[in-house]
Amino acid sequence: MTRDIHVLHVESDSQFTELTAAYLQQEIETIALSTETRATDALTSLRQADTDVDCIVSAYDFPGMNGVEFLRAVREDYPRLPFILFTGKGSESVASEALAADATDYLQKQKGTEQYHLLANRIRNAVQQYRESKDRQKAEHYRQRLYEIASDTELRFDRKTKRLLELGCERLGVENGHVTRIDRHTNRHEIRIAAGSDFVQPGTTSDLSETYCQRTISEDTILTVYDAVERGWENEPAYERWGIGCYIGGKIEVGGDLYGTVCFVDQHPKSGPFTERERTFVDLLTRWLSHLVEQRQRNHEAERYRRLFENLPVGVFRTTLDGEIVRANGTVLDVYNAESDEQLRQAGAQVLYVDASDRERLLEEIRKTGQIKSKVLEVETPDGEKRAVRTSLTLVEEDGTQYLEGVVQDVTRRRELERECERIKAIAESLNDPAYVVDENGRFTYVNDEFVRLVGYPEDEIIGSTPALIKDEDAVDETERQLGQLLSSDGPDTVTFEVMIRPQDGDPVLCEDRMEVLPDEGDTFNGSVGMLRDISERKRRERALRRERDGLDEFASVVSHDLRNPLNVATGRLRIVQDECDSRHLDDIEDALGRMDELIDDLSTLARDGQQVADTEPVALAEISNDCWANVESPGASLRVETDRTIRCDLNRLGQLFENLYRNAIEHGGSDVTVTVGELDEGFYIEDDGSGVPDGKRDQVLDSGFSTATTGTGFGLGTVQQVVESHGWRIDLTEGKEGGARFEITGVEFVN
Repeated sequence: MTRDIHVLHVESDSQFTELTAAYLQQEIETIALSTETRATDALTSLRQADTDVDCIVSAYDFPGMNGVEFLRAVREDYPRLPFILFTGKGSESVASEALAADATDYLQKQKGTEQYHLLANRIRNAVQQYRESKDRQKAEHYRQRLYEIASDTELRFDRKTKRLLELGCERLGVENGHVTRIDRHTNRHEIRIAAGSDFVQPGTTSDLSETYCQRTISEDTILTVYDAVERGWENEPAYERWGIGCYIGGKIEVGGDLYGTVCFVDQHPKSGPFTERERTFVDLLTRWLSHLVEQRQRNHEAERYRRLFENLPVGVFRTTLDGEIVRANGTVLDVYNAESDEQLRQAGAQVLYVDASDRERLLEEIRKTGQIKSKVLEVETPDGEKRAVRTSLTLVEEDGTQYLEGVVQDVTRRRELERECERIKAIAESLNDPAYVVDENGRFTYVNDEFVRLVGYPEDEIIGSTPALIKDEDAVDETERQLGQLLSSDGPDTVTFEVMIRPQDGDPVLCEDRMEVLPDEGDTFNGSVGMLRDISERKRRERALRRERDGLDEFASVVSHDLRNPLNVATGRLRIVQDECDSRHLDDIEDALGRMDELIDDLSTLARDGQQVADTEPVALAEISNDCWANVESPGASLRVETDRTIRCDLNRLGQLFENLYRNAIEHGGSDVTVTVGELDEGFYIEDDGSGVPDGKRDQVLDSGFSTATTGTGFGLGTVQQVVESHGWRIDLTEGKEGGARFEITGVEFVN
């Protein structure tokens, strides 16, 4: 909806005035014209006008006061009001004089109607700029007032919020402003604070569905309705309940969670839509209220924690200088392991010291200084248990009598932890890897010589600094994330992760960080300890192995695809020939093609697996022995497992070893062969009771492609050799107890 443009036209020629009005009303539909024939009358009319004048269009020649003099008089009270000098007295001197007096525009009367079109454009442009300037000033004025109220530290939350709501009502020209609290779980809507007319009052509750706030909280921006009936909301529960004709509101969020809304409402519709600056004002006010609500919640939380802090679980006591215990809280009983107040009082403070001279030294010191801070003492409980306590004492006087008031804390466990930390540091000094200790504040408290050599900084520069000294932001974030895992209730005892260390000089070093938390005192986090290991070379080898593996994968793909395709063709043709004729040679051809198919499979396996070992893990020999036996076709064969040891290896590769040795035993030992899996001092063996391997052939058996059988490819034992070598083990072929083949694998890592 466009606002009317109120123009005051000052012209002594009444016929020209009527003609000008007629044309302007054609050019500007929303124009409202007022006319005066004298400048002095126009000035009076301007000052007494019921509505604001948006623009003055004035001639030059008037009795008593010309147009420029009229302009100067207007500027005294209305320095920014658009003023267009529209005159038939055209000259450079008049134009210069008018512009010097701050005329908005100067237009000379001419023949024809084009001048009125030009005048209308000048009026529109001048009024638009004038209104925008006024709107900006108004917006800035209210924004400044908003800041002043919001930042007033003397105002309490409720009063400050009400002042902001009053300001909003004034800015928006509405009856009422209020803040609500919304419970999404129960859909409860409550008016908490309100300002303006009382048709919306604090304490009023309703269902969320009966409010405009239901729409507000689903919007990401400010919700505005300038005419609820025109919007089609007259039959909605919210309109029927409240009768709100216009509304503007936003949601209040605290820490990303919904708190409620701030709303400005009127029972009557607004004459036009809320402006962008009005929306911006409400958005700013909403964000300020969100901040104030969050601040109040933080203050409440801070007060709660202050009370908790004042009641920390430390012993608080008062004694006389003679050692009589006047007052003590329950924690003092816990510290000294006393069963009751009476038992502690009977013992008296003087008998709690292991060394009586400690008490005398404390009394002498406190008489001199009036205070003792954080002194660790050896004490003895009434039942004879020795403990370490930290105490702070103050000498006070009351009614002429001196007392000792203080706090005491059992630090026996902490002393033990400190000794444990010293032991850890001693161990770290003997390590060949860089080691460090970081305290609960994230600062280095200890590094060994290897750590200093790795990072290149002097030890005194490292101690007291944070890991950011040697790590970039990403590495610091990863370290904190890993520490968070350690500190979680179900977290591991140790984490190992990769981190880039940036020495003072030289290139970054990729390290493996093995970290765990320091021994704690109850739920108190004391820091972390860790050990670094340079894995740059290992990573280089892994990259080289990946490149090798990629090449082998490509080779395997070629072997599998380029050889198998013609093989499939040959096999298909063979089936056709077998259907058409009968020849003993066809069976031999079929066997040969089958052997070629096995060769392709084994070559592909060898190429893909190669010397690679994935991550190792504990593997029970008995379990994998039985699992692999189930994968081998052996109806008449049997398996005996005579070991319960567990080794660390690549599970899949070890499975290849077992299955290939099982198949080898069945192939060479017959369908009723018995295979035995047993343990050695440094490994395990797989033995069969078959015919064994001739002495002259044993050195060749583990070569890829070697076979003494008429079937098979000979690659199975080559795969076994690769599995062994990839783990760094050793394999030897000997004769079994019953003459069969016995494969001994040694150099393995036992877990149990």
